[in-house]
Amino acid sequence: MNIRHLVAILFSFILTVNATAQTTAKTAVTTVELGNGWDAVIRTLSAPAKSKLPPTLYLADSRGARLADGLTANDPGRIEKQMARLAILASYNGPVTLYDLSGADPAVKDYADWAMDLRKTNPAMQRGRAEYFKQDVGDARTLTVRKLDPVTGNEVLIVFSDRDTTVPVHGYGAVDVDAWRPEIIVIK
Repeated sequence: MNIRHLVAILFSFILTVNATAQTTAKTAVTTVELGNGWDAVIRTLSAPAKSKLPPTLYLADSRGARLADGLTANDPGRIEKQMARLAILASYNGPVTLYDLSGADPAVKDYADWAMDLRKTNPAMQRGRAEYFKQDVGDARTLTVRKLDPVTGNEVLIVFSDRDTTVPVHGYGAVDVDAWRPEIIVIK
């Protein structure tokens, strides 16, 4: 196992595919690396190409893996990286499952509540068409996801960065983002 693979595991969460509408079968498990220039986030948030059923996205598995699994207590961005995973989950088109966060840091619980509340009240988070804009801002690599629900006109921005920075967002303005802690902004 090489170091790149170990890093991918560190920054991963589990995708589980719904095999049928009635039963969930773990037929495909994939990891998403947060530190790869955001390409894996784009793949995760993009609609499944050849599936009639959207995958169900989980942040833990049935064996009790927790959101923080794979992140060590001395990882300086552990809390924020958990928040990045939650932002991905909250903005995913399709079913999502968020397992118990009772052992999580209070800031992670608060972010989870806030992000899942936004998901419930903003159709763009649940089913919106996404556009992706990657840009380097100084030494920060950023990703802005603009999601628009064509039925309601609801629009949401999710802004990711691997460093503290201010991201210029076309048609919106500047967004201050903390490293690994995405900002979610309701436009309309």
